[in-house]
Amino acid sequence: MKILTLNTHSLVEPNYPAKLEEFLQGIIAEDVDIFALQEVNQSITAPEVTAPPATYLGTTPLKQDNHALVIAEKLAQQGLKYYWTYSICHIGYGKYDEGLAIFSKYPITNKQEFYISQLQDYQNYRTRKALGVQLTADNTTYNIICTHMSWWHDEVEPFKPQWEMLMQKLSTFTTPEETTFIMGDLNNRSDLPKEGYDLATKDFYDLYTLAEYRDAGYTTVSSIDGWKQAQQESIRIDYILCNKPLKPKTHEVIFNGQNRPMVSDHYGVLIEF
Repeated sequence: MKILTLNTHSLVEPNYPAKLEEFLQGIIAEDVDIFALQEVNQSITAPEVTAPPATYLGTTPLKQDNHALVIAEKLAQQGLKYYWTYSICHIGYGKYDEGLAIFSKYPITNKQEFYISQLQDYQNYRTRKALGVQLTADNTTYNIICTHMSWWHDEVEPFKPQWEMLMQKLSTFTTPEETTFIMGDLNNRSDLPKEGYDLATKDFYDLYTLAEYRDAGYTTVSSIDGWKQAQQESIRIDYILCNKPLKPKTHEVIFNGQNRPMVSDHYGVLIEF
């Protein structure tokens, strides 16, 4: 099984059509089974889709340029069927519905979406959600949780209470016997002690540290939005975490300009196990 997470930047990304094609080529070539996406946008002013695809299992109204919808349609044109869902979190860049999406080759048997921030204001970019699906593969129940969280030191919506809310919510619909993945942009660096990474890895395993093979692991640079620093550094803030100490065969960064072309201001994380 192959699982991927990526903060897509989607419609905001320069040269979007070409980067979308590069992303699709990567998904197809790598034969990814499950992928979780953040910053999945649709234009607020775009026409609404009147008849969503049968593989769409969400309740959020879709616009015609929805990034996840376009991905699903183009994969279907290649004969690839993915079940998928989408949830809006907040307004992005003043003109987009910005949200989360999960795609799975396996049928989705349950779906959850919930706020992890105290704010529940569409107009405020600090409003944060998690999107979760449940599925069964090889007689194993999996919970796939996609989220895009806040910074440790955010003055309004810091990471710690969001993580605590996420743990509280997960306890209501997952069990320790099930395999649960938390995937996404956590906006907390792995190299800063006593901050979000240390908190998250008290509850969940970072599969990067357990993989049989792993690369350098960096998923973006410190000059992107929300991380602008005087000195540009390679940092790791995008993760695939698990409630069990699984040992992936590989844990690789993808779409970073070396392992496939860049398609976003973040790189993807791809594991195989």
